[in-house]
Amino acid sequence: MTSSISAEQEARLRARLQAQLDAREWERAENLLLNWLNQFGSHVWMLEQLGHLQLRRAAWRAAGQSFFWAGIRGPQFERAIEAYLGSETPGRKCLPSQLPRWARGPLEDYPELVQRELAEMGAKRKALVPRRAVGRDFTAVILALCALVATAVILWLKDLLWS
Repeated sequence: MTSSISAEQEARLRARLQAQLDAREWERAENLLLNWLNQFGSHVWMLEQLGHLQLRRAAWRAAGQSFFWAGIRGPQFERAIEAYLGSETPGRKCLPSQLPRWARGPLEDYPELVQRELAEMGAKRKALVPRRAVGRDFTAVILALCALVATAVILWLKDLLWS
């Protein structure tokens, strides 16, 4: 799966996650994974860990989504995956369009099992076209433009009031 996380970042994440799991801080661990997924994109082990944390709090649909897209299968995950697949009201063909932005990517980036299951469901290949998240660069440009506009307005008002 696509992920822009470096080996060093992954090692730090695993250490932080393990510390939170050891301290039984389940909610913080889940939030950590969600934040990392939003920032760096999909990663099989992150999705698997997230699924286990979601199962712990009986969030069946959310856990099923994590396990489905990570390609994790087995009898212990069937209930969660069925809760996820059964909840998609437009139908299973639309599953890829229901994905959060961080989980989208080229079909080839998904585990082979997921690719095969999506093909069997009739999911359209173009539905998995990557969607670039709004990054920090874009945010910085917008903030700089806002600051520039604010400065221009202040200078204009200053000239208007004191002339």
